[in-house]
Amino acid sequence: MVKILSIFVAAFAASHVADAGECTPGLKYCGKTLIQYGNFEPDQLAANFLYYCHPNFAVSLIQRCGFGCASRGVGKNDACYRPLARGFDKED
Repeated sequence: MVKILSIFVAAFAASHVADAGECTPGLKYCGKTLIQYGNFEPDQLAANFLYYCHPNFAVSLIQRCGFGCASRGVGKNDACYRPLARGFDKED
């Protein structure tokens, strides 16, 4: 029984890794980042727009990034660039 449970847990963990392209609820993402994850097509999202990831993994538009959008890495909010400033809009 323990071996069967171990196999089930390992299979579940592997299937979760396959879904790792989903956004993390509560974080902000550049459109280009979501497209790179593979769960969205370029015709669904604009690359230089900032989106919010909801608990159901749906995304909604926050704003257009007039000077480009920058990915800040795993577990961090992406942000819009500002012209001739510190590089990013203020984040929380």
